[in-house]
Amino acid sequence: MGGGTSLWASPEYKKDPKAIYNGRLVFLATTIAFAGCAYGFDQGNIGGVMTLPTFKHAFGLDKISKDAADERSGNIAALMAAGGSAGALLSAPCADFLGRKYSMMIYGSIYLLGCAFQEVPHLRLFYAGRFLAGVAIGSMSAGAPQFLAENSPKAIRGSMTCLYNLMIVAALSLAFWINYGVSKWANVKVTDYTQWQLSLGIQLIPGFFMVCMLWWVLETPRALVARGKREDGLKNLMRLRNLPEDHPYIQQEYMETCAQVDQEQEVAAGRNYMLVIKDIAFVPSNRRRFFLAIMLFLFHKFTGTDSLNYFAPEIFTMIGVKGGSQALLTTGVYGLVKLATTFVYVAFIVDRVGRRLPLIIGASMQATAMLYIALYVRFANPKQGHGTEAGGVIGIVWIYVYAFGWSFGHSVACYVVAAEIFPSRIRSFCMSCCFFVNWIVDFGITKATPLMMTHLGWGTFLLYAVLTYIGVVFIFFCMPEMKGRSIESMDDLFSHSIWTMYKRAYPKEEDKVRHDVSDILSDGRVAELGEKREGDVHVEKYAYLNTPKGNMERHSASKIDLLRNNVKAARSQSARDPLCVLSDPQNMSASLRRSRRYCGAAFGRRRDADTSSGKLQKTPFPRINSLVDGKGFGTWQAAPGDAGRAVQIAIKAGYRHLDCAPLYWNEPEIGEALTSVLQSTNIPRSDIFITTKLWSSSHHDPEAALRKSLKELQLDHVDLYLMHWPVSLPSNSLEAPNFGKEDRKAHAQDWDFCKTWALMEKLVDTGLTKAIGVANFSTVNLEKLLTTAKVVPAINQTELHPLLPQEKLNRFCREHGIKQTAFGPLGGKGSTLHSHPAVVGIAEQKGSTTGQVLLSWGVAKGWSVIPKSVTEERIKKNLEIFDLSGEEVERLDALAKTEGRRFNRPDWGTTVFHDDDGSVA
Repeated sequence: MGGGTSLWASPEYKKDPKAIYNGRLVFLATTIAFAGCAYGFDQGNIGGVMTLPTFKHAFGLDKISKDAADERSGNIAALMAAGGSAGALLSAPCADFLGRKYSMMIYGSIYLLGCAFQEVPHLRLFYAGRFLAGVAIGSMSAGAPQFLAENSPKAIRGSMTCLYNLMIVAALSLAFWINYGVSKWANVKVTDYTQWQLSLGIQLIPGFFMVCMLWWVLETPRALVARGKREDGLKNLMRLRNLPEDHPYIQQEYMETCAQVDQEQEVAAGRNYMLVIKDIAFVPSNRRRFFLAIMLFLFHKFTGTDSLNYFAPEIFTMIGVKGGSQALLTTGVYGLVKLATTFVYVAFIVDRVGRRLPLIIGASMQATAMLYIALYVRFANPKQGHGTEAGGVIGIVWIYVYAFGWSFGHSVACYVVAAEIFPSRIRSFCMSCCFFVNWIVDFGITKATPLMMTHLGWGTFLLYAVLTYIGVVFIFFCMPEMKGRSIESMDDLFSHSIWTMYKRAYPKEEDKVRHDVSDILSDGRVAELGEKREGDVHVEKYAYLNTPKGNMERHSASKIDLLRNNVKAARSQSARDPLCVLSDPQNMSASLRRSRRYCGAAFGRRRDADTSSGKLQKTPFPRINSLVDGKGFGTWQAAPGDAGRAVQIAIKAGYRHLDCAPLYWNEPEIGEALTSVLQSTNIPRSDIFITTKLWSSSHHDPEAALRKSLKELQLDHVDLYLMHWPVSLPSNSLEAPNFGKEDRKAHAQDWDFCKTWALMEKLVDTGLTKAIGVANFSTVNLEKLLTTAKVVPAINQTELHPLLPQEKLNRFCREHGIKQTAFGPLGGKGSTLHSHPAVVGIAEQKGSTTGQVLLSWGVAKGWSVIPKSVTEERIKKNLEIFDLSGEEVERLDALAKTEGRRFNRPDWGTTVFHDDDGSVA
């Protein structure tokens, strides 16, 4: 959810271009919000209508026993909910296949047919009408909030989504008063069915208006982009926002939409609903989201609001209110309270205070109200319909307090949260499931309420009170605040346990926009994003097209101006995409090709394996930006007890990249330490970039090996999974005593690392890792891998230091968009680097350690570095990386020409390091 506060008092609203808040947006919001009228009218009038003598006569309720009448009344009320259950399940496939707009038109037409059937005084036809209307209302209850959320500007997305609920309450209140009005008709004969037919027929009016107005409503840009109609999606976005194509606001929103859809379609390619179900069941973050949404809908129903809405007149008579018109009048006031408080919530609270706090307070008010009514009915034992005593008057007030709490909490929270938390590849399906639960529980409660009030009496209200108090506890611990978060920023949030959400309930500033697109804007924004350092502009998150997002490039201010102009020119040549030129690179100038690369990075794309073609292939790159600041921490060769302690020191000192591997024999210890330090410091898991590796004897089943590492590290995913070596050994059990100690010269005869990579490519789909890469790969092995790879490795982790700069490998990786990570950046056992005059001389000049000089050299070369240490002082010192001058970098570069050396050279019985020449010992 984006944005800050509500439309009427919003700093974010004031910062936005005024043009985006226009008549077209109001028209769209009004039209889609009419779907809420259907639900509200039904809830508000069917209970009152069933108390009218003319209705009872038409459907035989006055001619059967009390229990039989309760059963029939329950069926009449509940059949709408039964249809709603079916409609909720149909909503997702219909919306995905037809789009949001046309599916809403179909739902509206079915609703009108169902309402027409309800005008006929025939029980079976009336049942059919109730069910058909329920199918439509159930479908619209899932589709309308999604439609509103996808079309809303960020600053008012909460308020826009809540309009659906506001219309529910408005229609509910109006229906209460319509029932009261028709009940005052004088001298009505029980055979005059006009009384109840008018009350029910009024719901045809908003349904008719909605269907007609939908012809002029625009399809959501997100739905068009997801269906491959990007040009239409951009056009609709421009019309909705009333802004030109090159406006920064349009560019930002379009980029966010395309980036999210591209990533999700990459993951969801070839999927059907069974695979979507698997995605929900086996991806922990999706499972947590689904659980939270379902529980919110359950507690939404367990408050007893449906019993009050459908049977409010009977409930008021239980606390002493006289029946007939007086009970309907009291019910009408109840509806007005709900309407007024819901309007206040939507207008001034939902995007100012958020969802979490009002929900906790509102649900507590509801529970307390139900508790009072239960105790009053139990101990005062008021005579039904014989006048209201003092305690009953207080009970009426408490029911109005209940309405107040409902409007501030459960009335809208579950709908808004469900519309916000799911990634779009599973959003429609999850919304349908949520609303299916909503409707099926509604069916059970509505059908049972008449019998519960007859046989349980006060126990009905006590049950609702207890369930609502339990819901308050659940919300406190498990529901995070959605206010201020972008729809696309939920992955990091739900990487944490659902039961610890209260620790990170409120978003930080960085949660408000997508990091991978927020910096890639229009021409005028490039320099603003730079960090000026001694006349240079330090630009992050701009990357070449064939480079992982987040790489660091350093340019002068004049170069930034040139790039800005190139972006302008590139955009002017693009007919379809305002930020990414996709034409044949042979027809583009060198400057435009550079601009194309910069623009393309926003969408996480890379070149196809055939680099001569202009084709692009989308690739879900990870948060590589956390790798480029020199703050990596290695865990190799740390003794038992030292690894965990060192990790805790490193995290507290400021390291945010941890490099692990099963072959370091310390992942369980690191997992314990990581869990402990994150809990004690409240550092979010999303701030930590964690790498682990695949050992050579697990090449046949990388998923099993990764799951074992995740279990030991106590994580549900890693950010990067590397193939540790380009050599495949025969399969060995992960629990075997000799695991990791196999004969490295006995290679698998029926396997190679290309087959392993194909299996690793599938791991990104599972959510167990954000990205994949390799380690210790030479140019020869990388070339072989890229001939069959569908995904370019995000990282190649290799030994890199001044005695082994591997320039040939570096050039190859730069050309193919592979980021380099340097292990052993300080040299290895027996290294003379720390005493070398060139290194010592620079350290003395800088007043630093030799280790800091070596790490600064690695960062200057464009690598991420992962030094290892178990000494607290050295761990902290290694963070203090500084800029080296060009002359200092060249001085260190020269060491390899005469003193080249590789420190890590295990014997695999085959050539692994193809790039070493005669200068490397």
